[in-house]
Amino acid sequence: MIRGHGERAESSSIAMSAMMVVLKIYQSRDGSNSTIMAALREASDAQRKAKKHARKNGKKLQEAQHEVGQLMDALNTHRQQFVRAIREGPQA
Repeated sequence: MIRGHGERAESSSIAMSAMMVVLKIYQSRDGSNSTIMAALREASDAQRKAKKHARKNGKKLQEAQHEVGQLMDALNTHRQQFVRAIREGPQA
């Protein structure tokens, strides 16, 4: 194990030096874990927002499909009335 200047200044024994190395590794990994957790929270928030938008847009789509269905029914009714009027001919 190679001891750096900071380790030599902070420790007086090899055991203390080893402990410093372990603490530095732990701190660096802990920082990485924090970064990963923050990224996961952001991704989770983005997914939640996307699902909310999908539900909202899905409801709008269902409403539009229902409206189109009603318009198609009305169109078919008027078409049938028109065909009957033509078959019956002019009313005198």
